[in-house]
Amino acid sequence: MSKLVLSVFLIISSANAFAFAKPPPPQPPTNPPGYSVVTPELGNKVVKNLMENYYDTRANCGASHRSSYLCSGITLRGTQPGNYHVWEPSPSSEKSGGVSFSYLRTDAKFSRLAYGYKSGFTIYPTFELVGSALDLEYLCFFPVDADTNRRDDAGCGAHTSYQSSSGECNAQGIYTDGQWVNHYNSTSSNGDNRDHHQCGFNIQYYYPNATEFVASNFYQGLQAMRDVSGQTHNKQNEIRIKTWDKSLGRQTPVQAFFYIDITGQEGLNEARSYQQDFYNMYGLIKPVVKLDLPATWDDEANLRSQWMIKVFNL
Repeated sequence: MSKLVLSVFLIISSANAFAFAKPPPPQPPTNPPGYSVVTPELGNKVVKNLMENYYDTRANCGASHRSSYLCSGITLRGTQPGNYHVWEPSPSSEKSGGVSFSYLRTDAKFSRLAYGYKSGFTIYPTFELVGSALDLEYLCFFPVDADTNRRDDAGCGAHTSYQSSSGECNAQGIYTDGQWVNHYNSTSSNGDNRDHHQCGFNIQYYYPNATEFVASNFYQGLQAMRDVSGQTHNKQNEIRIKTWDKSLGRQTPVQAFFYIDITGQEGLNEARSYQQDFYNMYGLIKPVVKLDLPATWDDEANLRSQWMIKVFNL
């Protein structure tokens, strides 16, 4: 059975197995002149945190207006190298007002990333932010990839193919996972019709009267994702986050860069390039994490960390 596995790569030398419960004694690295060395503790800490959040299935973060994305799960964005820094909003996101992410948790699983991407980055949950890190504003949640490039309202509104029936769930009287599933299945299953026809749950933490529904909205969306997983496990869910100021890149709450080992080294090489780019820009080191997505809904997460040392040119 395939497992979801997170492994940390803080570089590229030979690996020794590392167990959190009883780690091997550290081996002092040999530092080449003009380099700084990253110790494994950084990556081990991040991997441990990611897996704890992955298994945390709380319905909210202590209050009816505090959605569980604030304190649990893994919020991630699939990317590929391009003509902008991957942690910045894309040009299309700057135009639309929203950036697409996905949410991975033991009760919110999927087997692939958008567009078949092989790499990307994770962001810290809001309640784990420290210092001047940006508090990104979550807007809406779709249990299945919603083709938000063809939706209005920062990607949270109606799809161009279903203008009258694919807008915000609450506006249509849809508040529960059962209601969402009925709406999703109410149109033809040909192509991506149902994905385009689905409604999105409003999950804005700062939305007026948010205490009435926002945490429930997100949790109902997660339950809806589970309910249609037999049809959609090969499609990631979609969260829209309000586009942030890309000039504040240093404050973007990047937790780690990740890659998916589909074939060859492409994903790993991409993630390493993001890591080096972030360091070159801000002098900050983010670990590279190996992510194996579960092949089926019944597959579960596992954690593996390896002792590897990453060196950065000064």
